[in-house]
Amino acid sequence: MEQQLFKEIPDNEREAMLEANCLTTEEKDIQKYFSIDELTEMRATFLSNSIIVRKANEVLNKAKDENKAAVKAPLDQNEYLLKNIRLGFQEVTCQVYIFPDYENRMVGYYDNTGTLLESRRMRPEEAQAYIPQGK
Repeated sequence: MEQQLFKEIPDNEREAMLEANCLTTEEKDIQKYFSIDELTEMRATFLSNSIIVRKANEVLNKAKDENKAAVKAPLDQNEYLLKNIRLGFQEVTCQVYIFPDYENRMVGYYDNTGTLLESRRMRPEEAQAYIPQGK
């Protein structure tokens, strides 16, 4: 079989000649190879697109870094605030004042405003020694 039919016919008339002389036609998937000019154009377009994408990604990454820097402080503060909201208190170290209540055998811990922070049962060594009264 010949590699190409109707070589001598111009390209614009070749398809009509093929259809007029064939037995039948059908639709079929085939491999249509690109010409060297088409491949060169595709490579140039690919290169151009790659440069555009790389520049856009650099701009995007720079914007992401700037965004991270801008929101870091508020995010850190929100984390601290959320912890405080969730717990309902903040642990701090401060001077507390301890007062014994010998009648109820309790010990109270008070802050600098005089507010009772916590209380506990008195330990045996903290209890006031019994002093007998003479007759």
